[in-house]
Amino acid sequence: MKSRSRSAIPQPFKVKDSQGNFTGKWRIIVTVDGVPRSKNGTHEEVVAWTSATLGKRTGIRVVAPSTEMLDDLWCDWEIDNDAKWTSNTKSLYRFAAQCLLPLMNIQLRRLSHEHIEAAYAALRSAGYGQETVKSAHKRLSCCLRWGERKGRITVNPMRRVTPPRVDAPVVKIFTASDWEIFITYAAQVSADFEMFFRLAYDTFARVGELHALRWTDLRPNGQLSITKTMIPGIGGAEVQNATKNKRGRVVTLTPKTREHLAQWRVGRNDTGFIFSLDDGQHPWSARTTAARYSTYQTAARVDLGALGVIRHTGITSWLLRGAPMLMVAQRAGNSPATIEKYYAGFVDGGDATFAAAM
Repeated sequence: MKSRSRSAIPQPFKVKDSQGNFTGKWRIIVTVDGVPRSKNGTHEEVVAWTSATLGKRTGIRVVAPSTEMLDDLWCDWEIDNDAKWTSNTKSLYRFAAQCLLPLMNIQLRRLSHEHIEAAYAALRSAGYGQETVKSAHKRLSCCLRWGERKGRITVNPMRRVTPPRVDAPVVKIFTASDWEIFITYAAQVSADFEMFFRLAYDTFARVGELHALRWTDLRPNGQLSITKTMIPGIGGAEVQNATKNKRGRVVTLTPKTREHLAQWRVGRNDTGFIFSLDDGQHPWSARTTAARYSTYQTAARVDLGALGVIRHTGITSWLLRGAPMLMVAQRAGNSPATIEKYYAGFVDGGDATFAAAM
């Protein structure tokens, strides 16, 4: 057995919550014979576990199956996937772990479907929405399936859990008159944000996708290539990533949007990001765009919620005018099933939009 110097032994670090406060737990991550291992607990427990683990030649886990907690499994699952998860994905999984905190200190051998369903019920009682509960369910399922493949659990309790139900959401949209009021106000205040909102409406692009657009994505024939998006990175900085469907798409701008874009482009540095505060070097931040959108909505007195309402309005307007669902889905970067689920049923305000269009 190779000896290890004291300086080579990793040191435990404090576990903090989302506000940066010390939770009272410590965490250690070690790699033995190429196998990553981790442990959460008191400082004494972590130090003892580290000494025992580094003394194992084979790197087999030290925590006995009879005492291993879900928290142990979850931590090792995160480590195993760390290299392939984006920072945004890691944030989602950490949030899920916070939501499922009551389950984390249950021994794996005692974890049952009753425990899991009780945790979901507690989330609903605490005011969490259906999508949040569904998201927590999805991530817990992935963790337990990983543990099953690794031989850490023999019976997966998730097989007896009824998946949380998610009702088809009611999509909010601008009426034709409200959209005209909003975009007219934006044009009076800022031509830059007017152009941003017009592209969101016309291309069905998500906010991050609009932030990632470069002038090189705009083709001479009036087509726009949407292949990247901006997502939150470490420390709050935004980083580029693949689009939500991982494939990207090409959309054709309407003549009216092409005309606006051509006029707005005059005199601009068209070598970098389309929407930038420093001559194309860096894109707008999501926080800046959301704040400006909120301000404009309030001023125009057409407050309908988040910035995604513009995308919803664009998609709905095409459907109400008879555009084929498959074409709309391709333009939006969604599957036809998703478009049908979100938009083909009753749409809040849709009857008013259709009446105005008629």
